[in-house]
Amino acid sequence: MHCILHTSFVLLWLAATAPAADAPPAAPPPAKKPRAAEKPAAPADKPPAEPPAKAEVPEKRVQELIKQLGDKDYFVRQRAQNELMSFGVEALDALLVAANTSDDLEIATRAKYLLKLMRVVWTDKNDPPEVKRLLTDYENQRDERTKVAKMQALADLPGGVGLAALCRLIRYEKSTVLSKQAAIHILMGQPRNVPPDKKAVEIVRQNLAQSQRPAAKWLMTWAELADNPQAVVAQWGKWIESEQPLLPNKNETNKEIVAALVRLHVDWLKRLDQTDKAMAAMRNLLDLEEGEADTLVELLDWLVERKEWKAIDDLAQRFQVPLQREPLPLYILAQAFVAQGDKPRAEKTAELAFKLNPGKELTQIDLHRFPTASQLRQRGLYDWAEREYRYVIENAPAAHDVAAAAAYALSEMFHDLDKNEQAAKTLDDAIRAAKEQGRGDNVLSRRAPGEIASRMHYFYACHYQGKNDAAKAKEHLKKAVESPEPDIDALIACYRLPGQPAEERKKLVELIKKTADAMQQEINDQPTNATNYNQYAWLVGNTEGDKDAAIRYSKRSIELMPDAGGYYDTLGHAYAGKGDYKNAVEAQTKAAKLEPHSRQIHEKLKLFQEKLKEQEKK
Repeated sequence: MHCILHTSFVLLWLAATAPAADAPPAAPPPAKKPRAAEKPAAPADKPPAEPPAKAEVPEKRVQELIKQLGDKDYFVRQRAQNELMSFGVEALDALLVAANTSDDLEIATRAKYLLKLMRVVWTDKNDPPEVKRLLTDYENQRDERTKVAKMQALADLPGGVGLAALCRLIRYEKSTVLSKQAAIHILMGQPRNVPPDKKAVEIVRQNLAQSQRPAAKWLMTWAELADNPQAVVAQWGKWIESEQPLLPNKNETNKEIVAALVRLHVDWLKRLDQTDKAMAAMRNLLDLEEGEADTLVELLDWLVERKEWKAIDDLAQRFQVPLQREPLPLYILAQAFVAQGDKPRAEKTAELAFKLNPGKELTQIDLHRFPTASQLRQRGLYDWAEREYRYVIENAPAAHDVAAAAAYALSEMFHDLDKNEQAAKTLDDAIRAAKEQGRGDNVLSRRAPGEIASRMHYFYACHYQGKNDAAKAKEHLKKAVESPEPDIDALIACYRLPGQPAEERKKLVELIKKTADAMQQEINDQPTNATNYNQYAWLVGNTEGDKDAAIRYSKRSIELMPDAGGYYDTLGHAYAGKGDYKNAVEAQTKAAKLEPHSRQIHEKLKLFQEKLKEQEKK
């Protein structure tokens, strides 16, 4: 058995043979001198040793020792336990099988006991810094959701640098479900219908070839996709068949894992033009669905992306009642009808969604209407998003700032759509409404007075710039930067104005430095606030200052919020600010993937790609 970790990835055993609360129940015979071949148990306070740095542990020997864990002779059992401990990670697969499937209570109990003693240092000395940061405290996490979030963050790291670490989690995570989750994050993070590249195949085989865990077998099968797609797809169907009966056992699998396997199967079957089998697999996917809103949304998104209109119709018929409990599934169904060219049916369905959660109660508006509007905007369903935002603005309680928050979000949506006059007027109306209610300039919670007005003037400047009215644009930019809390984009726009007098330029640069210093202080005060890092990186990356710090801080914001497309956009700009268009394109591509409907992000991606081509020609 090939040992892939050597001494740089250490499995620590807190070995002990004395009885503990969860120790094997068998009582030892009267004490006697240990045999020459036996090693006395290490004291509990003795530092744990590294496993032997040998390249191979015979699998046959591991199986013999596991069998001896149930021997009638206490000393045979104990000697087998000690030797298994000395094998470290190389015995893990077999111990997991024994712990979960052995009919011999003594073997199962001792295997579980050995697994409990296991402490894994998940980082390898060759890991990139971002991988080490994500995994440093992995072992101490008690919430499975936190562990899964770390897996997602590893899968999202650019260039596939998190793949080896995810393979480690597949092989050495003691939870079978989490092991499978790590595999799913690798598989679902790959481009649709595309076999893994040679580098990924090499990493998978190097790390998982000797593992017998189900998730490892999935990855080893996946690694063969380029060479033998027909056999891989057939085997994948068998993996699904063996996984589905495990669903009643929450310690073995769950619906999300099985559904992910089925989705991959559908994609690969369609790639091989096996349409009938793909449709049968999709029916299998519908059978897994139970009508929960979150999973309905996920499944509908997946089907819409693949234009599986027949499957969508089947889902709409089967889950007619659950679909009408929450607005978002209905809106996505309406989106599917738009894509099919059936606008009347789309509008009728969207109207049903809009009529859900009626009334002016704060709970309806804050917990349903506002989140729905934001989700519609994220999906590029702008007309329906605008209607939901306006409902919030017009019906929210006067004393609550959710109306202003909706106005701010709506203005940002208009700005991204290059409707800057509408963006500015939306904020203008929000400021006026706040003053009428006696709330002054502080129209949004957590936003300083003057900040929103500065943003409004920036939008007006963008509008006049689009009209080729440079004088009006400059007038509004001046008002924006003269605010006590100047808008960052206004500072950047002023910085890029041509032909500025030297004295104005000097004052602007000083203001940018002052703003950056204030942001640095906020980072110092709140070192886990992703927004602070992102704001600093955006300002400095697009103007002047410590460009390396901008890149470093942008990466830190992504570590804290790995699913924020806007933060990858910032990283792209920060790299571009240093003239590194190769990394700028890579980061911006990720931003475009996370924000597929953002006009500005996609425009910048095209610009960075053009700059990279120019750079490569030199």
